[in-house]
Amino acid sequence: MKRIIATAAVCTIGLSTAWALKPHNHEGHDAEATKMKLSNAPTAVQTAIKSAAGSATVIDVEKETEDGITLYEAAWKVGDVDHEVNVNEAGEVMETEMSVSGDAVPAAVKSAAMKHLPKGATAEFEKKMVVLFEIEAMVDGKEVEMLVDPSGRVMELEADDDHEDHDEEDDDDDDEEDDD
Repeated sequence: MKRIIATAAVCTIGLSTAWALKPHNHEGHDAEATKMKLSNAPTAVQTAIKSAAGSATVIDVEKETEDGITLYEAAWKVGDVDHEVNVNEAGEVMETEMSVSGDAVPAAVKSAAMKHLPKGATAEFEKKMVVLFEIEAMVDGKEVEMLVDPSGRVMELEADDDHEDHDEEDDDDDDEEDDD
């Protein structure tokens, strides 16, 4: 009998701070982005973008379909800070981005970036936040974990084959908690 225990939690994963070099290299990017007016986007998309931008004026909206999933990317500025949000057709926020000054970037991020960049390279930094759902399940005695984005794309799937070995050592499940 399969015993499936699944817990889903919304994980907003900070991809820490990402760096980008100029000029941007889009090799391998096979989707075409189409500029459009925000008013031409689906109502759910408009609502999500307006909510993310707050009182700022949205200056750019693009529609892009890749691997059968359509995303809308909107951009705006607040002071000197560039912001972007990626929203799916259902109006669910998939990712947010904001430019970050080099002074605001954690030292560990700068150090890691500089190890991989040529000497003298000029870097720009963006902070990215990605929304993913984490699902944990027990299937045939094996632990399975996956990360799925709001559009249903499985971003990561892991099966722990060693979990059965650990269960054989402790088949009392919660008995240890009772002994304390």
